[in-house]
Amino acid sequence: MTKYAIFLGCTIPARQPSYELSARKALEKLGVELVDLDNMTCCAPPPIESVA
Repeated sequence: MTKYAIFLGCTIPARQPSYELSARKALEKLGVELVDLDNMTCCAPPPIESVA
């Protein structure tokens, strides 16, 4: 099985966990193992879209 590191940041687990789950299941069926990176929990803050 091929292994790839995956970095989810904080948005995917918090706001879109179904994307992570479906990607993991699909890639597993294709013979890809995802390895979570240790100590990598958040990405840069998102840009400000509007100030009101």
